[in-house]
Amino acid sequence: SRPSQFTRSPTVSSKPSGAPSSAPSNAPSVQPSHMPSTSRMPSALPSTAPTPSSERPSASPSELDTDGDGLSDALEAAIGTNATDPDSDGDGLTDGDEVLLYETSPLDDDTDGDDLTDYEEVTNGNLTDPLSLDSDNDGLSDKIELDLGTDPSNPDTDGDGLTDGAEVLTHFTDPFVRDTDGDGLIDGSEVGNGTDPLRDDTDADGLTDGQEATVFLTDPLLNDTDSDG
Repeated sequence: SRPSQFTRSPTVSSKPSGAPSSAPSNAPSVQPSHMPSTSRMPSALPSTAPTPSSERPSASPSELDTDGDGLSDALEAAIGTNATDPDSDGDGLTDGDEVLLYETSPLDDDTDGDDLTDYEEVTNGNLTDPLSLDSDNDGLSDKIELDLGTDPSNPDTDGDGLTDGAEVLTHFTDPFVRDTDGDGLIDGSEVGNGTDPLRDDTDADGLTDGQEATVFLTDPLLNDTDSDG
């Protein structure tokens, strides 16, 4: 018979028969020292991709002045203007100039409601006040005066003693002519004396109101001053 060692294949051992059953406590770690510790490795990839720059808000209160209009982003957020638009109301003036220089509203292109934009008022040779509907307080709005051609910064354009508003709205005299009826008396004097600034001979006596008042010293309101017939 064959020797017993040939009756089966020998079992292959995973370690030499003389090798210790476990590594000594002072054995070096099998993890190379240059490998990062697993505790420092990220646990997972970010759940979302970074937001593209085009989708990020371009203004931040932490930035000094995103749109360069002279107002900080924080102040613009507080007053309601657009921190990314230097001219929030589109009137031609920057928000900074409106708030800091002209004191107009950066959210209203016509602060005083006179139908002139704030830009038109402050660039019109400073003739009108963007904070006043009627800069010269003559009874006509600044826009109406500019349309008529009267001076919106002078209440009496022709210097006849009547405001432009009184001439246009009440007496219907010419705000550009001191003596509308050409009788020798300025319109303001006629209104003050009671004569008609639109008629050169109020009492129809053949003498102009001016002649009666300054030459003959008769009553321009009576066609027969001395009642002699």
